[in-house]
Amino acid sequence: MSKEIAYELVRAFDTPEIEPLRKHGWCRLFVGRWLYEFDASGGFDGVTASPVQVNVHTGIEHSFLRLKIADQVWLYDPVGVESFEPFLGLESEAPLHLQGYRLDTFMENDRLTKR
Repeated sequence: MSKEIAYELVRAFDTPEIEPLRKHGWCRLFVGRWLYEFDASGGFDGVTASPVQVNVHTGIEHSFLRLKIADQVWLYDPVGVESFEPFLGLESEAPLHLQGYRLDTFMENDRLTKR
C-alpha cells in the first residue's frame, strides 16, 4: 500500500512547472517547490513530507524528501547527485550517499512560516 501511495505522490506533485528545476545544484529549489505544492493541496491523509539533507562533499549539501507513509519511511531524491541517479524507495533500501540525512531546518522553518 505504501508503495502505491509513494508513486502517487510523485505523480501528483512532479508537475510540468516543477520539471525545469530538476537539475544538479538545484535540489533545494526542487524540494521547496514540491513541498509547496504538497502543502497547498492539503497533502495526503497519513503522509508526512519533510525536507532533509546530507553532506555530499565538504561544504556541499544535497536536499531531498523524507516521506512517512503509515509506518514506513520513504526517501525521494528527485534530482540525484553527480553520478547517482534519482531515487524513490524505502529508507532501508536507500543508497549509501542518502543515508545519515538530517532535517533541512532552513527549509522546514521557511515552510512553517508560509503555512
